[in-house]
Amino acid sequence: MRSISVLSRRLTLSLFAACIACVPSAGGRAAAQNRPASTAGVPRSIVLPKELVSGAPATLSVLDAAGRLVPGVVLETTSGEKLRTDATGRAEFTAPVAPGKLVVHVEGQMIAASAPVVPASDSEAGASLGVQLASSPHVLEVRNRFGLAGTGFRGIADENHITIGGKQALVLAASPTSIVALPDPDTPLGAAVLSAGVANQSPALAAVAVVTLEAIGPQGALRVGQKTTFTVRVRGTTEPLRIEVSDLSPAILQLPDGNPLRMTTSGGAMNEAKFEVVPLAAGKYSVRAHLAESY
Repeated sequence: MRSISVLSRRLTLSLFAACIACVPSAGGRAAAQNRPASTAGVPRSIVLPKELVSGAPATLSVLDAAGRLVPGVVLETTSGEKLRTDATGRAEFTAPVAPGKLVVHVEGQMIAASAPVVPASDSEAGASLGVQLASSPHVLEVRNRFGLAGTGFRGIADENHITIGGKQALVLAASPTSIVALPDPDTPLGAAVLSAGVANQSPALAAVAVVTLEAIGPQGALRVGQKTTFTVRVRGTTEPLRIEVSDLSPAILQLPDGNPLRMTTSGGAMNEAKFEVVPLAAGKYSVRAHLAESY
């Protein structure tokens, strides 16, 4: 039976990436970039607001496989409009006047996303009162996007001011009733106040816990076909959390208990969850762990 070494045993990000190969183990860390970068890869996904408002401005974004914003991407909508992401990887547009569903896809590719379009009257009543939150996360990951629902938001992303623990979040997608944002990577872990507002109006506030998920591989070598245990550890809260683990390279690594695998962490000072993997072959692999309730 061949010996397998994990080249990146311990990562502090939710994406656990490593290499299984018959070579000596070399410790290391991988970093996922969440902000706009000139080294962004090819488009992988489109981020739309959860809901669009009839005839109102809105913003979407395009991300690559590492979660980086991708500039210069041409998109088409079912309403016939062509869009192009700007230098920040985002694009502004106007939602269709007719309620229904808007589908957006990357030109010439199968990458698509959709969102319902609701009548403007549904969002007008509370707009003059400033931002009113209908729902916000109780727990959010510092390296993963989150959603807000309510009224009084602006469809132009940068006209919304979203902060967590005083740190400005990046708005990826926006409409008058929905926001998708990404925390500043330097946001402190633990209990924090989320503030959502627009210019010249008092913001809406909500209590959140900011966390990270740390994936930890076993010490020593792995062997093909030999089941072993990995751990996902939570930092930032002692509360038990529902998490999801996805095997992104099933030809190299198998999650015998299901892919994706949903678990609840233990809670307490050592807030963690353990799961088993079976190496199938030598090669690079990645396992993603995130909150089950993530946007």
